[in-house]
Amino acid sequence: MAISRDWVRPLRDRVRWNDVGFVVAWEVQSKVATLAMIGLVAFVSIWVAVGALLVWSLVATSTYHQARQQGRPDLLENTWPAAGLTGLRGVPRLDWIGAAIVSVLRACLAGVQPFAYCQAFRRILHRPGRSRWVSLARSAIVGVGLTLFGVTTCHHLLRAAGYPDGQVLRLSFVGPFLNVPYRVLLSAMAVHFIGSLNPLALVSA
Repeated sequence: MAISRDWVRPLRDRVRWNDVGFVVAWEVQSKVATLAMIGLVAFVSIWVAVGALLVWSLVATSTYHQARQQGRPDLLENTWPAAGLTGLRGVPRLDWIGAAIVSVLRACLAGVQPFAYCQAFRRILHRPGRSRWVSLARSAIVGVGLTLFGVTTCHHLLRAAGYPDGQVLRLSFVGPFLNVPYRVLLSAMAVHFIGSLNPLALVSA
């Protein structure tokens, strides 16, 4: 039992179990939004899908910002021990294992692609200094992230880039206007491709 508690403690220290409900609810609404988008693209029209998803994303942006202000978790935050940023030497094994498990869980919930994107560019976003090249790199990373990913990634990137809360909220509202058309376009292409594989569609064509 002592070994079991030693294994559980690193996870318990990193996971705020009171926030699990928020994370689950957020993931459910994200999946519902995706299904609704695909349904609208397939059976209604692309423009209706863009309009509906824009409204949904703008409401989600405001809701998520308020939730973060109240201390709800950011699944894209780094969970590794400070010493682990430069190597494993000096990091207790259980701390490292606990951080690894939590990171895997966060990646699964937040999405592997946005999680990998944020981790890959984390050092540039947090890099001190305001040189022109660093600023351009930050702007490019944030701009691409806002286009490719959704509300949670948008908020995380803006915070990581050092924007104050007021600017984070205002710039977060830009994200849906970049991300929604991109997602709807991809969905329309996927629906068209799947439809082209339908033998009945090929015969009728």
